[in-house]
Amino acid sequence: EGGSEEGVVGREVKALRRLGERLLEQALGCSERVDIVFELSDGTRPFRGHSSVLCAMCEDYERLFGSGMVEEREGVVGIPPGISAVFPRVPRVFVSWAERR
Repeated sequence: EGGSEEGVVGREVKALRRLGERLLEQALGCSERVDIVFELSDGTRPFRGHSSVLCAMCEDYERLFGSGMVEEREGVVGIPPGISAVFPRVPRVFVSWAERR
């Protein structure tokens, strides 16, 4: 029923990969479907994100967006200066990594 376990797992992996690609496209394209924006120390806002996805992937974001702090209220996550230098490249590195999988 539904094929072998390996076939089912393979389809699930493909579906998750497509989901990840679409979410990343929305973030990089500043889609209106995303609900937060990342702001670098120089004030630029290179891309946006899905708070629900971030919360599901990282307990720190879950605490941040459940805290009532300014990031939750305004939907802007500030990226500190030391990280701002490399942060804009992170999504592209992720895409490159995912494409090799």
